[in-house]
Amino acid sequence: MKKLLHLAVLCMFFSAQAQTTWEKKLILYYNGKLSAGEPTGMVETPDKGFIISGKGLPLSENIWTGFVYKINASGDSVWSKTYTATGFRRIANVFYNNNGKLMIAMETLIPNKKHNIVFAELNENTGDTSNSFLVPKPNNADGYQYTKHIELADGSYVVLARDISTGYENASHMFRFMPGSTTQMWAADSLAKRVGTYFDMIYDNDGVILSGSINTGHDRTSYTISKYGLEGTSRWHKTFAVASDYRRTNARSLVATGDGKYITVGDKFETVDGVHSATSATAVVSQNGDSVYYTSVEPYQGGTLNSVIKMGGGYYAVGKAFRTVKDANGQNRTITFMTLYAINASGKATKAQDFDFGLTVKNGFYQGTVADGRDLLASTDGELVVYGVGTFVMPDSSTLQGPYIVKMKAPTVSVNEKQRVHNSLKLFPNPCTDNLFINTSGNSGKLIIYNMLGQEVYSDILIGTGNKNVDVKHFSQGTYMVQLVNSHGVSTAKFIKN
Repeated sequence: MKKLLHLAVLCMFFSAQAQTTWEKKLILYYNGKLSAGEPTGMVETPDKGFIISGKGLPLSENIWTGFVYKINASGDSVWSKTYTATGFRRIANVFYNNNGKLMIAMETLIPNKKHNIVFAELNENTGDTSNSFLVPKPNNADGYQYTKHIELADGSYVVLARDISTGYENASHMFRFMPGSTTQMWAADSLAKRVGTYFDMIYDNDGVILSGSINTGHDRTSYTISKYGLEGTSRWHKTFAVASDYRRTNARSLVATGDGKYITVGDKFETVDGVHSATSATAVVSQNGDSVYYTSVEPYQGGTLNSVIKMGGGYYAVGKAFRTVKDANGQNRTITFMTLYAINASGKATKAQDFDFGLTVKNGFYQGTVADGRDLLASTDGELVVYGVGTFVMPDSSTLQGPYIVKMKAPTVSVNEKQRVHNSLKLFPNPCTDNLFINTSGNSGKLIIYNMLGQEVYSDILIGTGNKNVDVKHFSQGTYMVQLVNSHGVSTAKFIKN
């Protein structure tokens, strides 16, 4: 691989944000010209610096660029390395393995856009790679892209990847293999057959938990949480509707709370008159995958949350928030700000801080449109480090997108929640045949019943006592989810129709 890109790190301080330690933007040059790129991973090094991986612009159909660079604890550049070759696709992640070796995950491109995943050791002082090994392909997939992996105690890897070459295109695969082996220990084929995409995966005692979205028909996808054992078998799979008026819902990231629950973050999408709209969302999920609490987070005109971590006694999520502004011609223009949220153990989120990540105002108007938080980590000195994509303004006022990193003290945000209606729903008889009586403990709100495909089969507005008798004789046999939605949150319960 030959070096093509020159990397420079610039530092800017948020004068208006007292909690910010430093902010950096990574400027990539190709053949002496500014080039776009985006980060894909970050890890803290033993000297309290950081190594960031990412991808640059394609040089041709079969040649892309990737980069890795090291910054010290102050955010200053130590070294940088760029990679490109025929068939190279991107640097997908950087991490330390169980033996303390610095590693990267790469993608290589073979004819017909079929991808391979390759892991390799990374020299912490130079960025040189060595001792690479190819990941065995999942069953029935000729091309796939890296999403996430977990290394188990025996040194084997569980890899989550996205299919891009078969009839299950964009569906996720998961498989386990031992480094150096040309065969898999197992492949969870049922994952792809669900025709869904998983965005995150975490280790959980005797298995792995995945979050994503599953196709539930009629051009809809639903918020999905699944658990698989370490032997590759499905333990449980829960798809639950989070809003009847949104066509697509995605659980993009999750974290374990430590008390048998999981906090997930993501978004809800709808299309109105051809315009896409997104709303950020969080959910708390119980140990068996049932939704305990779900709420929307609506900064400005919407947004999305990409990643969540646990830090101390709280949780932090990062993503982007939409805002509509006027351009120089007086027309509406949508821009996105990188946004950090604080989340409590009940899933209630409050915006902690906005970052413009390079969005600048000139003559009263914004230059650039994009600032997006992709991921975050808790550093060993107790601060948060967030990375994402920001806007670079060129001398001719044109813009392009590039990597940004910000280090800050974890915001102390009080997340005060109103009294919620969790677990206030009482259903009987359950199972039922003809009539279902719903007791809401006196709470009013919108009552919605969904089938297990996420399709709304009943809704009503409850006022006053909030009790309801529902005729379910015409319902098909199966399991149904009941939700009561009001300003306090969402209460859920299930019943079985015989």
